Amino acid sequence: QPKCVAVAHGALTKHIQAAGALYRYTPADRALHFAAFTFDAGMEQWLAPLCHGAGVVLGFSGWTGEDTLQALMAHAVSVIYPPTSALLHLADAVAARGQTLALRIACVGGEAVSSAALAKIRAGLRPETIINGYGPTETVITPLAWQADNRALTGYAPIGTALGERTLYILDADLNPLPLGAVGELYIGGPCLARGYHGRADLSGERFLPDPFAADGSRLYRTGDRVRFRPDGVVEYLGRADQQIKLRGYRIEPGEIEAALRQLPGIADAHVLLCEENGRRYLAAYWQAGPHDPIPTDAALKIGLAARLPDYMIPARYVRLDQLPRTTHGKIDRRALPVPEAPAPREQQAPTNSTEVVLVQLWQDLLGRQDIGIDD
Repeated sequence: QPKCVAVAHGALTKHIQAAGALYRYTPADRALHFAAFTFDAGMEQWLAPLCHGAGVVLGFSGWTGEDTLQALMAHAVSVIYPPTSALLHLADAVAARGQTLALRIACVGGEAVSSAALAKIRAGLRPETIINGYGPTETVITPLAWQADNRALTGYAPIGTALGERTLYILDADLNPLPLGAVGELYIGGPCLARGYHGRADLSGERFLPDPFAADGSRLYRTGDRVRFRPDGVVEYLGRADQQIKLRGYRIEPGEIEAALRQLPGIADAHVLLCEENGRRYLAAYWQAGPHDPIPTDAALKIGLAARLPDYMIPARYVRLDQLPRTTHGKIDRRALPVPEAPAPREQQAPTNSTEVVLVQLWQDLLGRQDIGIDD
């Protein structure tokens, strides 16, 4: 990714103060620092607790789930914020051992958090508070945060309200503000906004736009995230605008399919891609099994999804992985996902009556191909 030009130190200081107020650090707290020091959110994870008198326990990238669990217990860690995927594995490990951690806060983030993942973290780790932190690198660390409540959720967890001196808008394609409940794109401004991309004036102009609601020359960052305001002012995340798929005339949000997959028995995590083979485009679902659940078949997954989604959103192929590939920041590594294997060719069913003969002939003429049977 293009590197962002750094923001002023004063703005960063104000953000660290706001983060400390969010987490309510005390000298009794021990925070587990799990991210690379080159990761922008990593700065918040070690600087905020130290600036508020708390201790920091350093984790290491090579740690297993067992290593993490031992460190949490040995150092009485009270605040953790590893990637969501790591928290889910930790919840499984704790549940398998029947142990209880003295966690005050578990912070999720780094990627969209499904309601199912949130419920699993709450049940397995039993923290006093769960915080969902949201923030593109361009907005420097965490411009929005949401403290989980007891509302029943579907889809993704909300991303919250502005943290510190931030401005945020939900706008339509013409940069007009949208009312409560209307879906638009999230724009973020404020003193912590990056100044642009180094050496990329074209890309900077595309993503960093003049704030149409300010007269001081400030700018807004166009996040590319589809969101809406709840009646209480909390921002709900609905998916990426640039990851929408158009397939067979339908606009499809992969996140909706992923959320439906995670609700099925035996699914711990899932990711959906649009793939192409011999000119044909199709949806592929990559999924990771839960540690103790029976392994579902492809047919069972299709039946389960059919009860939750329309037909055009049902993936054509399913790929089970021991572990979904992740980047060093804990996000899905899309480039590392394998190409789905083609299904075994099935025997073409020939027409059995005059009506089927006419229908098959019509489709053969229309599509210019002969490999069409009555089941296609």
